[in-house]
Amino acid sequence: MSLKDNLQVEAQSVVVGANEGVWKLKTWFEGLLRWQRILLIILIVLMIPGYFAVRYGLELVLVR
Repeated sequence: MSLKDNLQVEAQSVVVGANEGVWKLKTWFEGLLRWQRILLIILIVLMIPGYFAVRYGLELVLVR
């Protein structure tokens, strides 16, 4: 087996692993009930501005 073959096999296993991870996440998400999905989406949406608020809020407090 040449180096090129080894790299190709390695790349394929990485892609397969990534696809498997995505599939597991997708099946887990589909397994959730409707209200659980809605709650999860709301949580994620609220976390994004919350993260920035905390980050820049701390920056303002620490700078002074």
